[in-house]
Amino acid sequence: MTSDEVRQAIERALKDALPTRSEHSDALVDALAWSVLGGGKRLRGILVCATALAFGESNLNRAIDLASSIELMHAYSLVHDDLPAMDDADLRRGQSSTHKKFGEAIAILAGDALQALAFEVIVTSNLLSNSQKTSATRMLATRAGWQGMVGGQAWDIDSNRLPENERELEILQGAKTGEMFQAAILFGLIAADVELNDERMKWGKSLGAKLGRAFQMVDDLIDVMQTSSTTGKPENQDQTAGKVTYPGFLGLSTTRERIAIVKKEITQLLREDQLEETLLAETVDQCIDRIA
Repeated sequence: MTSDEVRQAIERALKDALPTRSEHSDALVDALAWSVLGGGKRLRGILVCATALAFGESNLNRAIDLASSIELMHAYSLVHDDLPAMDDADLRRGQSSTHKKFGEAIAILAGDALQALAFEVIVTSNLLSNSQKTSATRMLATRAGWQGMVGGQAWDIDSNRLPENERELEILQGAKTGEMFQAAILFGLIAADVELNDERMKWGKSLGAKLGRAFQMVDDLIDVMQTSSTTGKPENQDQTAGKVTYPGFLGLSTTRERIAIVKKEITQLLREDQLEETLLAETVDQCIDRIA
């Protein structure tokens, strides 16, 4: 399957997962659709499917449910990231961020609902086994929660504890960004029925961690070098917020060098399993090659 075909399948699954009406709040239903269906590359979801497909075509349908789950979790994180108390961003994917469109209260509740829906999609899947559901639920809760993404976000906004060296910056960004990339690769392995104690899980963790690091470095470059008309987000958002970034810490040239090094390491991981000519390798390139 092509990347576009997988993306379309994920979009259909996301539409099916979202409510179309509510006895409680039409505004909430509208905010959920606005937050999830307003565009996006679906890179994390495609990574889930591409990983699963690398180990067998029959794994795709199970992977779609897990891809939808991780995209819902990602959407929740963006809604809350954009809030005035966090990054205070008015734009997301070229349109008004959820709190600018629907107000802060509905945006907070929409994020809450999307996080819950991410788990609901897993546990109500008709294609995943109970063992796969348990593994995926635990993995997502750990990597999205206080030990993972949310923990990294908390450190990221703590002006009293900025990273003091490159290693600390890697740890922060590894939690904030890398954990969810690890989850995407590991979800794909779960969909391919790989056991948690299998050596391929270690391979998946390493691949996801390196990919998350490269993705964040590229994101930091984009924040500095491209305009809001190109990115669909506010310009120089991190610099304005006083956050420590790879370009701010290392400079533009060294950041590019680091990206090239990590990309070579990722290529080697893919080569070890003879996966250089797969949708997974193509999607990895899409994650990294987003800036000239």
